[in-house]
Amino acid sequence: MMKKSILLCGLLSLTTLACAVTIPAQRTYKLSDLELVVSNSTECSTVYQNLNVLKKSFSLSFSHDAQNTAQYNAIDNKNQLQNHVYSIAQQNTSGQSVSRVILGHFMLQAHRIDYVVDIAGDASQTNFKYAYPIIFSSNSAHCFFTALVNPDANTQAAFKATITSGDVAAKTDLAK
Repeated sequence: MMKKSILLCGLLSLTTLACAVTIPAQRTYKLSDLELVVSNSTECSTVYQNLNVLKKSFSLSFSHDAQNTAQYNAIDNKNQLQNHVYSIAQQNTSGQSVSRVILGHFMLQAHRIDYVVDIAGDASQTNFKYAYPIIFSSNSAHCFFTALVNPDANTQAAFKATITSGDVAAKTDLAK
């Protein structure tokens, strides 16, 4: 189940004001099978080495403007991915299953990385494999990489719960 953290704040003056702020749950992922598939720049090997840090576990929190539920800002807990924008380009839901095409970009070690990832989930299948294929490009599309994005068990459970609750269909699951 997703956990929500509550941050309590207080303002001291002549009166005390307390407020509660909901912080979105973190999702934790790991890259596997990272491959450099097109190299038309001397920078590609450097970008490849930089992307290797994502083979270790990394966590993201998502936030968005209430007016645009398809585009999110993603913040990683290690602050390695700067200016990370994550957009739901296409989504199909049917019963307990969902497929999403995500477009995004971030800065990693002074390199802009663009990506597309295909995410799928089925809350009705107990043995569904949650591994999402991703394509990265960098250096004005002179470097292309492929990999799998693997969510951890807690992230998978949270995704299944939001599919069941209808939050995925409403595209509000990431900000919860």
